[in-house]
Amino acid sequence: MLILLVAARVDAACSAIRIRSEMDGPLSDPAQEAVVIARAQDWAKRAGLSPTLAETIFRAVLAAGKERVETSRRQSEAVSKSTHERGTPRTRHRAPARPSSPVSANPGTLNPT
Repeated sequence: MLILLVAARVDAACSAIRIRSEMDGPLSDPAQEAVVIARAQDWAKRAGLSPTLAETIFRAVLAAGKERVETSRRQSEAVSKSTHERGTPRTRHRAPARPSSPVSANPGTLNPT
């Protein structure tokens, strides 16, 4: 159950990071990260847990989110580069079609072209 909660939190971090990067922002936003960590530390205190533990967990979640976004970005760039180098099916050079043979599949008849 704990792992599922952490995974959900990493997904949420990824969403925020992607939105920020799509708006030409950096992957990291130290001010927002400080707000998130302070909130987590407050939750930890209320639950009778160590604020340091909360900070460690949330820093790990943020790092995992950044790593996932960076990995996804690198994979997308590699696919894009590979597709560009090979050409897409619509732009790839294809050999011209061979002219049809005057002889049809039935050797006893001629193709009416």
